[in-house]
Amino acid sequence: MEAEMIYKIILASFIMPLALATILIWFVYNFQKSKSEYEIDLRERQLKEQKLTIDNQIALQQQRDRIASEMHDDLGSGLTSIRFACQKLSRNSNNAEDKKTYEFISSQTQELVQNMSEILWALNTENDDLESFVGYIRKYALEFLNTNSIENEFNVRGLVKKTSITGEDRRNIMLIVKEALHNIVKHSKASKVSVDVNMNRNENFKIKIKDNGIGINMNLVSLGMGINNMKKRAQSLDAKITFNDNSPNGTYIELGVGLDRLESSIHQDSSLRNKI
Repeated sequence: MEAEMIYKIILASFIMPLALATILIWFVYNFQKSKSEYEIDLRERQLKEQKLTIDNQIALQQQRDRIASEMHDDLGSGLTSIRFACQKLSRNSNNAEDKKTYEFISSQTQELVQNMSEILWALNTENDDLESFVGYIRKYALEFLNTNSIENEFNVRGLVKKTSITGEDRRNIMLIVKEALHNIVKHSKASKVSVDVNMNRNENFKIKIKDNGIGINMNLVSLGMGINNMKKRAQSLDAKITFNDNSPNGTYIELGVGLDRLESSIHQDSSLRNKI
């Protein structure tokens, strides 16, 4: 009996803990194995999703480029032919009314060509970054102001970070810039305009357009000047837009957009593409 008791004590003291330890080790091993298999499966699914997103992005970019190319080749050449034909008819016509009609068609066609060029620019995937965008703004602003005989300067500071921007955001910002410049030409009586583009330390992308004209009273401004449209476009960008109020030194308009907003818009755009 005493030997049997000793055996049971030994069994309880050594063998049972060993058995429990073995069971525990087996449990931990199987848990780690299941966890590893889950993580491997999760990584594979994430890689597949990333590949699908990239494939959809590439497909959408190719579609945008194809549409831009077809618009340029078909519509662009057609509109240009109409414009040249009207110019020729105008030169050869002796009828004042006919000449006026041909010149009107020619000018409208030229405006359509310009609008189409802007659409093609928005579609072109090579322009989906701030550096290209700022270059386009500079080209447009200088050409527009020079055409209207207004002295101008264009300054860029702090644009060092490579930042992507969607076509929709580019178009909204560009339409604000265009509206501001057109208002200057139509209403300001300015002789000089400066456009300053700045990326500051707070990661904000800012555009400031200033003229030396007669100023603008925001309390008296008409809706025809497009102020409300600019505000709505700024709101869609989650941007801050500032107008000065009847300054004796002219008018300035400043638009500020957070870089995090532009980058998050790119990510959202990718997610939407993934659902197409």
